[in-house]
Amino acid sequence: MTTIDQRCADILAPATELLAATISAGFNQTGIPSALKAARELRAVLAQGTDGISSDTYLDWHATADGMLESIIRELEEGEPVTARKILTDPRLGLHKLTIACAGMPGW
Repeated sequence: MTTIDQRCADILAPATELLAATISAGFNQTGIPSALKAARELRAVLAQGTDGISSDTYLDWHATADGMLESIIRELEEGEPVTARKILTDPRLGLHKLTIACAGMPGW
């Protein structure tokens, strides 16, 4: 069973790397492999499920996060890091709800 504190700690590094790498890749496509790696790491954390997490905001985000990451991975694989970043930063689809759920926790 995982708490929201543990999940936010586990997700911090890949989420931060994904955001930074997609921004970087928009300027230089050599950043795409780092962005893809981070997106896949983030998906691996999501695959651990939500047992023990009671944050409604996190659960709302988690419910759509895998589809969002699938879209980001597809855009990155197609060489479209700017589109991937737009998805990632979209207030409805991206990391917005995750940052709200994890606000105030170490690193967030």
